[in-house]
Amino acid sequence: EIATELDKTDVSLKLNCGGKLRDIQTNNEDTIIERKAFITSITSALSDASLRYKYKPVNIDTFYLPYHNQRDDKAILEQLSQSFSSSPAFKGLICKQTNQNNAKNTEPIKVGIYFDNPQQQHSVHKLFSGIARALQASDIEVLIITSPSSRAVDSQELISTASGSLRISSNIKKSIEQIRSLELDVLIFTEHTASWTPYILSLSRLANVQVGTWGNPHTTGSDTIDYFLSSHLIEPIQADGSYTERLIRLNKLPS
Repeated sequence: EIATELDKTDVSLKLNCGGKLRDIQTNNEDTIIERKAFITSITSALSDASLRYKYKPVNIDTFYLPYHNQRDDKAILEQLSQSFSSSPAFKGLICKQTNQNNAKNTEPIKVGIYFDNPQQQHSVHKLFSGIARALQASDIEVLIITSPSSRAVDSQELISTASGSLRISSNIKKSIEQIRSLELDVLIFTEHTASWTPYILSLSRLANVQVGTWGNPHTTGSDTIDYFLSSHLIEPIQADGSYTERLIRLNKLPS
């Protein structure tokens, strides 16, 4: 709150102030109240025409939503996605248009896999590094995309399984340009609410087909994510209605 007083025009500071959720909830009533305050605060900041995005880090706690055991995750995440996409502060940053360079038919198929946590000991690496190996073994060109905070030494094992790699810029506009320049056929987000970077990237069209998966076990809420890759083992029969994306159920966990 002190920071917002120092710079009253920075949307990142406003979002950081209002975008907090407790990781431990005391009761259901408090959870509902906090979720309503969360979405109200964020949408209010995003609709404020006096605020600008100055490329400071944003921390909004969407990561905790699926662990609240509530039924409105999709509604909240779709509202957030729409609010970011229409926000004056993010005008010109979020890109919904297909990259025209991707229209050509190329061989082989080029798939990018985004890892916010590429380090070998992290659960997401353990869960999804096998996908990279399997795709590469099937003559698909696999590119590993890692977060700005990732270290080369932590990503080395994962990158060795692929055709190439990209450690994106900490500047979101530049990172969007970097990924679009790869001319990917498919982009898979192994996580989408682990941090600000995959969240804001998932709101733009960076590849012809974009896929979320269960590194974060809920919908992205984004109209630019086409499919959500999951499994019959963890999705109830009626789960399709909980996803903005088309839900794909494999016979085993995608890993």
